[in-house]
Amino acid sequence: MATQAQIILKVRRKVADYSEDRVFEDEFYQDAIEFGLQKLSSDYGAVYTVADDVPVNRIFLLVKLASIEMLYARAAKAMGGSSEDDSTLDNFALVEVPDLRVDFATTPVGADSWIKLAKELQDEYDGELEQQGGKSKAAEIQVGIVKRISLTNGGWKKYRFDVNPTAVVLSGDDSGSNAELTWTTSYDETFNCYEVYRSTVSSMIGETRLSVVSDNHDITYTDEDLTSGTYYYRIRLINNNGLESNSNTVSVIIT
Repeated sequence: MATQAQIILKVRRKVADYSEDRVFEDEFYQDAIEFGLQKLSSDYGAVYTVADDVPVNRIFLLVKLASIEMLYARAAKAMGGSSEDDSTLDNFALVEVPDLRVDFATTPVGADSWIKLAKELQDEYDGELEQQGGKSKAAEIQVGIVKRISLTNGGWKKYRFDVNPTAVVLSGDDSGSNAELTWTTSYDETFNCYEVYRSTVSSMIGETRLSVVSDNHDITYTDEDLTSGTYYYRIRLINNNGLESNSNTVSVIIT
């Protein structure tokens, strides 16, 4: 068995927070481990309330789950800093990070790098879970709360990572043979992307994905060179946990 203190040390190594000048206190790691225990319990149909409950052959899975949470915390901190607005979102915090599988020699150590590593660990976890006959149930966990930096104001904030993001509001207009779309900005801390969809029926059956937008401040899209007719659009907002929310549907008439 492994104690919580031992798991924290393992996670600190994985997220490169093991120097004397640490980025996160143990409280953040404890929150991440609690989330990992809940997810591991859900995925395996077990009851793991503390680290000591977890069998030796699943400790490495708990470490991965807690590491994923802390890597997202790293990404949020890199993007948010202490700014009072969103003007410094691109000023990534540059830190020296050895022993990880991201090529930091050519890539700035910012949010993109931390998220990339988190996704690698998530893919590894999902693969190992599938091999053992389990199935990830992240969307069904309703009690995991993790502290992270707010991307909106730089303050510490508790929020649920396992609920659907707040949908954006879409508007659309015609411009010659083009459909001009605009939607409200998402400031969800777990924002991953917007997806733009079009259909020829109001129910959006048979919809076509037109674009994937990874910048939360990029809130316009032009669907060009359309023939005469009525077109229907909506924006799907997806977060880093794979949860999503659809905007309202708008119609644009091309004459």
